[in-house]
Parts: sequence; C-alpha cells; structure tokens
Amino acid sequence: MIKRNKILSAILKGFMFAIPVAAGIAIFLIMSQGRTPPKQKSAKFNVPTVRVMTIKPIEVVPRSFGYGTAEPIRTWKAVAQVSGKIIYTHPQLQKGSIIRQGVDLLKIDPTDYRISLTKTRANIQNYDVQINQKKVEKKNYLKLLDLQQTDLKIKQKELERQKELYEKKIISKTEYESQLQSLISQEVQIQNIQNSLNLIPVQIELLQTQLEQARSDLESAKLKLEKTIISAPFNLQIADINNKLSEYVQTGQTILEANDISESEVEAQFVMQSMKPIFLSIMDKTDKINLDTESIGDTLGIEARVRLAGAELSEMEWLGSFNRRSDTLDTDTRTMGMIVSVRNSLQQEGSRRGQLLLKGAYCEVELRGQSRKNSLVIPRSAVHPGDMVYLADKENKLVKQKIEILYSLSDIVVIKSGLKIGDSLILTDLIPAVSGMTIDPVPDKELEARLVADAKGEQP
Repeated sequence: MIKRNKILSAILKGFMFAIPVAAGIAIFLIMSQGRTPPKQKSAKFNVPTVRVMTIKPIEVVPRSFGYGTAEPIRTWKAVAQVSGKIIYTHPQLQKGSIIRQGVDLLKIDPTDYRISLTKTRANIQNYDVQINQKKVEKKNYLKLLDLQQTDLKIKQKELERQKELYEKKIISKTEYESQLQSLISQEVQIQNIQNSLNLIPVQIELLQTQLEQARSDLESAKLKLEKTIISAPFNLQIADINNKLSEYVQTGQTILEANDISESEVEAQFVMQSMKPIFLSIMDKTDKINLDTESIGDTLGIEARVRLAGAELSEMEWLGSFNRRSDTLDTDTRTMGMIVSVRNSLQQEGSRRGQLLLKGAYCEVELRGQSRKNSLVIPRSAVHPGDMVYLADKENKLVKQKIEILYSLSDIVVIKSGLKIGDSLILTDLIPAVSGMTIDPVPDKELEARLVADAKGEQP
C-alpha cells in the first residue's frame, strides 16, 4: 500500500513538470506560424570618396629662387683735394642719412684760394699789357729803322761827295774822315734798332708762354676754389664721417664715405638644378647673347624680381635686371652666383616703388624665364614613389600610371610624358591604393585654381 502511494506521487510530480513545458512549446508553435522569416541582405564594400582634377593644358612661367645680400652699385670716398678749415656742413651730414644728388655736403674755407685767384688774374692782365707794349715797340722800331735807313742813304751820298772833294784837295782829310765817322755811327744805330727788332719776337713769345702759364694757374685756382665745396655726386647714404665743422683737413685726407643708392646689386646664390626650368625656356635664344650688352636678362627675356627675404610677395618688392653670372661656382653646395641690379627711387609714391634696397639687406631673388603654354601640370603631392600617379578611369576604377617629369616648380610638377589632356588625376592619398578598386571621384575646383595661379607665379 505504501509502495503504491509512492508510485502515484512520482507520477503526479512528472505531470506537473511536463504540463508547463508542453504549454510553452504549444505557444511557440502558434506564434511561429504567424511571423514572416527575416530577409537576407547581400554584403557591400565601402567605396572611398577621392578628390580629382582634370588634366588641362595651362601656361607655366619657369622660375627659380636664390638668396643674397644687397650691395651698392658703387661707393664714394670724399677726399679733400684742397686743405683748409671746414666752415659748413649739411644739417643731415651724419651716418645713415640719405642725401640727394647735387646737395652741398660741406665747405672748406675758400679765402686763400680766392686771393690766389685774384693774383693770377692780375698776372694775366700784366702779361697782356707787356705783350701789347712789345707790339707797340716793334711798330716804333720799324718806323725808326725806316728813318735811320733814309738818313743813312743821305750820309752815304754825302760821303761820296766828300771823297771827291778830298781827292781834288778841296777839303782836308779830317773833314772827310769826320763824314766817314758819321756814316759809321749811322750804321751802328741802324744795327742796334735791327737787334732790338730781332729780340721783340722772342720777348713776345716768352711773355705769351708766361701768359699761358698764368691762364693755367687761373684754371687751377678756379678748380681749387670749386673743390672747397664738396657736393653729393649722386643719391647717396652716408656710411662714415671722419671730420666735423671747424676741423682742419689736409689735401688727400678722406673726409667721409658714402654709398650710391640710385642702384643696388644682389649676388644671389642659386641651386644649379633649380635653374633647369629657366635654361629650358631660353635655349633658342642662347646664340643671341652679346657680351657687350649691359643686361643678359634683357637679351634672353629673363625677368628678375627682388624682395626682402621673409616679406610677403606683394611687399618690399622691386623689378630688377639680370645683368650677368658671377664667377663663383660652388661645387660643394651646387650653387652658382647670379647678379641682379635694382634701380632705386627717392620719390615717394605711396607704394613699394618708394622703398630703397639698401646695403646689407638679405634678399630673395626670383628669376623668371619665358612662359611655356599648353603645359601639363599636376600638384607635387599627387606624385607617388617611383614617379607614379593614380588616375580614375571612365568606370571610376583606380588606375596606376607611370609618368616622366620634365621639372618641378614650387608645389607643382611639369609633365614630360605619361599623361594626356582629359585624364582624371586622383589627388587624395589612398591607403591602400589597389588597381581596379572602385572610387567615388569629386572634382576639386579650388585646387585647380591654385594650381593655375602657382604655375603662373601668381597668388591665387
């Protein structure tokens, strides 16, 4: 009986466990029959968006940049050519001052030189008077000579008559000899007059020589008087002053030193490789170089621009002239010297043209060659190792293309071969870049505008 009760109790517990499980299964089956099974989606890869530009022919201005220090085209030392005390100096005569051409810088006491000038003029007048006197003497001697010769003829006739009388014993020998003595005296007088006449040309020549010497002394005195005033021979900047007001200067003493600011020169050092774009643009003109020309740049069409190093492109800039190449060629640094001149102007115009390029200014020199039209240009950043670029084909697939570079300028590269007009260049640096991968190209118009401006050497 007890055993039977245990069996019934176990069966009852089993039903109590099975009924909830069966109920749960029944509910799940009922709910499953009323739902639609989930749809399966096909897997898609992530397509990258890239910036692109279309290859177009544009104008390129080849250029190269070098650096050097500005120096004056010439320097000037004011050397005293006369001695004396300084009686005047220009109010701005001090180191660093800029003074225009023709302005009097200082004056030396001219008193002694004015006295010398007056004496020399008096000497000239005296020589003129003496020469005129000699000319008058010559005229008087000629007249006197003519009279004496007439008198001589008379005395010669009288002597002949006296001789006849003496031979006839009409007169005495004493009377005859007296007449002969008178004739001889007359001849002596004529000879004395002739001797005086002969000396007059020599005396006049001597006086004329002395007159010429006096005239030379006059010019020298005038020149010395002029040299008591020292003026600026050109627009200059005072570099050094050795003497001041009231000081005495000796002939040959350097009073001051100055630099010509009308024109400056910059010997800029250029990396030889960077000059390649310039040389390529003027190859057809190299046979036209004339060594006698003042500016090689004008002959070859090379433009020069000079600006203070570190300044903005539009500030402190001058148009220069590429004159010649320096004799320096540094094989260690691979640089060559190019000499560019800049004309300054003191006239302020409210623009950078009123600025002066002074001695010691560290400058950036830009040389520009002949422009090359219809060039294919891309950003330097678009060139990958091995001179490889990425292109987008018509199906928006990535294509790797090998290129040949003609030369590089700033942030751009001029292409020699490997690209053609209409190619779509990928500008974005893809990692990884797999040939044939699908891309989503987006034109970068802003970069294209910067590229065109950079190629022409302009600010975008």
